[in-house]
Amino acid sequence: MLPPAFIQQLQTILPLSHNHFFAALQTPAPTSIRLNINKLTNVNYPDYSPVAWSKMGFYLTQRPIFTLNPLFHAGGFYVQEAASMFIEQFITQYQRERGEIKTAIDLCAAPGGKSTHISSLLSANSLIISNEIVKNRAFILVENVQKWGNLNHVVLNENPDKLSEKLAGWADLLLIDAPCSGEGMFRKDPESVKEWSPQAVENCAARQKKIIDAAAQMLAPNGLLIYSTCTYNRAENEEIAAYLFDNQDFEVFNLTNTDKNWGVEISEQGKSQIYKFFPHQTQSEGFSIFAAIKKEGEIGTNKKATAKNLQLLSTKQYQPFSHLIQTKDISWINHQNNLRIFPSFAIDKIAYLYQNCNVLHAGATVGELVKTELRPAHNLALLTNLAENAFERVELSLENALHFLRLDNFALPQNAPKGWLLLTYENLALGFVKNIGDRFNNYYPPNWKIRMELNNLNG
Repeated sequence: MLPPAFIQQLQTILPLSHNHFFAALQTPAPTSIRLNINKLTNVNYPDYSPVAWSKMGFYLTQRPIFTLNPLFHAGGFYVQEAASMFIEQFITQYQRERGEIKTAIDLCAAPGGKSTHISSLLSANSLIISNEIVKNRAFILVENVQKWGNLNHVVLNENPDKLSEKLAGWADLLLIDAPCSGEGMFRKDPESVKEWSPQAVENCAARQKKIIDAAAQMLAPNGLLIYSTCTYNRAENEEIAAYLFDNQDFEVFNLTNTDKNWGVEISEQGKSQIYKFFPHQTQSEGFSIFAAIKKEGEIGTNKKATAKNLQLLSTKQYQPFSHLIQTKDISWINHQNNLRIFPSFAIDKIAYLYQNCNVLHAGATVGELVKTELRPAHNLALLTNLAENAFERVELSLENALHFLRLDNFALPQNAPKGWLLLTYENLALGFVKNIGDRFNNYYPPNWKIRMELNNLNG
């Protein structure tokens, strides 16, 4: 049962089509996925169609059991609302008109949909910093970032207020997917209906203004701010845009090539356009988004750390392991017997982040040094930079791949060599085992394991 105040609000926002909107909330929610273009080129589900505003997004005609698809666990694709993929339009236009984005910050990033999308849209020479203030959600973010497999990613667990000071002037792109009243999730999440109230909307809008004030300091001159919510109301969208332009030195950034056939509603706020997704007009849940460019001005100054704080290894020290990674422009460190790698172009910024922020993940962990042996980390298995011939590979059937992901016992092929093996499914890496001969040790992370029973392998 929708709150009367919400019904009245939508009647005002959609005076001619609110009945269609309320009817759409009674229909099944669409299912969409976004491919990891560095791992998959094709959708491995039947009957799919493209998301119009994303080259990587696809709709599925039915919602499968994603848990039972090993490619999902390998980071081959991400299950994401189609409307959220609209950030691609802003980022693509910005890079076409103003040049390459070198540093991106996703301020409220968990569970990682938009962060991994940014990772696919930017070059390998860009640094992506994803932050989540809630710690348990931040660990979910780490998992999804690691599955995506790109080396140029850092995950922080910090308060945005602290980051506005520590990372002043860093971002060429700042994404704020703001905590909101959740109106756009009413169809999928009945609990969000119970929690909604006009007061909750007011509280969220007040919080969003504080986030905007703090976050704006992180943008470099000419940097792109993308702000989004999963709401429809004006207080959390149009009024936030008005607040930004009234209180910060920004200029509007509107899209030049939206297609009317997409069904996206465009709401004007001054010269700025707020792009709104309603479930009766688009194949998506509710979503609102706008963008702005920070004008020229002074940037914050930070005392930068240097790479020496990360105890870099010499070429001689990391040479025995260099064959594992395809990319050559990387820096190697040994941290408490864990061999780790970072992209060299970002090494000073990563060192600074370690000194000044709570870093949960950066670059990649190659493995643990146990005496003279390297025990490879699961992080290494998922890297898109992993060399093709770094480990012996064993291709698994669907059933055995799921057994591996559940940490079950199963039989490796009789001709499987001993030692460290990289297990794959449809040529995508799933993780490591160490084959002892009569048995093997499974090194898939226990906290990532599948807990679902395998009674429906057609999911």
